[in-house]
Amino acid sequence: HPKIMMKRFFVLCVAIAALNVSRAQSDSGYVEVGINTMRLLTFGNNPQLNSNTDIWNPYLFTLEGGFKNFGARVGFSKYSYTNTKLPVELHGFGRYDNDTSSTDFRIGLFYNVNLESKWTLKLGLDYFTAKTETLEKAQFKELGVDEIFEETNVTKETGLAPFINLQYHFSPRVSIGTELLWRISTYKTNRLATDTRTDFDVDENFEGKKNFIMAPTALFLSFRF
Repeated sequence: HPKIMMKRFFVLCVAIAALNVSRAQSDSGYVEVGINTMRLLTFGNNPQLNSNTDIWNPYLFTLEGGFKNFGARVGFSKYSYTNTKLPVELHGFGRYDNDTSSTDFRIGLFYNVNLESKWTLKLGLDYFTAKTETLEKAQFKELGVDEIFEETNVTKETGLAPFINLQYHFSPRVSIGTELLWRISTYKTNRLATDTRTDFDVDENFEGKKNFIMAPTALFLSFRF
């Protein structure tokens, strides 16, 4: 089962990292790899539970490197969800498809504040870019004729995100942390819709701005090398 295999994999990663605790770093530089365990908690259960990236931290993987108090990081996420309602009498023997996918990439700089031996506070700024695509399609028969309604929405977003990241170190090489993001962005959306019943076609474009605080909805388990 994919969910069981995923859990076993991360237990193994924790064990391997714990074996390296005695290997102290030779200088002040480091490389750190992290994974958002909040995403893994819902893996295989309800793929729509944390799909709203205006509420849930979208990043699954993070990679950062630093020297003394300064550092840089990158983050990446990819999400997809597909749902199909097969033809039954309940909805007029029609087939309904919904397909949603999104990607989010960030790159940023930060400054480390060592609160004490077990706690680190990171203050920084990310540049991010995101893209979301949705497809809704309905296929059914009306008076013996195949009819189709189809709509696609593509949204592209870019912006800046000041952040505060708080990290607790279980050991010199294993830590866990979360972050507060202030996402400030602009976006553009293209909407295409077609309905063969009415020969109705739509091609619309929208643009706007977003400015919101994203609460600490991530829990990054990180391994330092």
